[in-house]
Amino acid sequence: MKKNNAVNTALVTLIFLLFVSVSCTMWSNREWQQLQDRKFYFNSFTYTHNGGSKVIAGSVMQSAPLRKIFELAEKKYSITIDSSEYESFLTSACPAAIKASGILMEKDFIWKGNNTEKNTVDMVLVVALDDLEFTGYNYQFILKTDGKTRAFVQGTVKKKEEIYPHLARQLGADTASMATIAASSATALKNQSLTVPADADSAPSYRSRQWAVEGRIKEQIDSYSRKLTPEDRKQFKDDMSRFIDASIK
Repeated sequence: MKKNNAVNTALVTLIFLLFVSVSCTMWSNREWQQLQDRKFYFNSFTYTHNGGSKVIAGSVMQSAPLRKIFELAEKKYSITIDSSEYESFLTSACPAAIKASGILMEKDFIWKGNNTEKNTVDMVLVVALDDLEFTGYNYQFILKTDGKTRAFVQGTVKKKEEIYPHLARQLGADTASMATIAASSATALKNQSLTVPADADSAPSYRSRQWAVEGRIKEQIDSYSRKLTPEDRKQFKDDMSRFIDASIK
């Protein structure tokens, strides 16, 4: 099972990299210097966590020291980043502003701005799981112009307090800046732990939610099958077996 999951993960990564390669043109320093409109807008924050919730996603977004990250990106690319819409969302602390999607259980949680500007910044944070085992945090920081990716920073860390210092280092932060971001992250995570259940981003949380979903599915199947005749029950069993066999091939 773990071997198959590892293969699947590698395939997904390869597909993603191929997609990025055809949908973006990474700019050199010279091309960044030639950019006329140097104002960018923070466009979205995507938090991916199988079995997560809007409350957890909102807390993760609240604890992210993005303003400090924006300042580093502004310095590196000689741009300005307008995050006023996102900051208004953080001030309102309204989970309803986060869109959630997933199959059986919610997985992707997205805050998206309403701006239609051509220069945008996006943040993606993924709680990575392999066969229900927590493997780390994957992040992506993306700058686009006219819908095309011009700068793309990504990384993987094992601890949540390492996410933003790691990203900051890739954006050229000096030791003092990294220390400030690390301290800010630690304080925010400490505050987050007071409002969000412990280990909210870990595999045990996902397992408990998965078992709860499986339990509901089994109850529904049991309730439905009791209403069937013996012949129909056998047909239903055969249909379910074929469906499961086809889905795992």
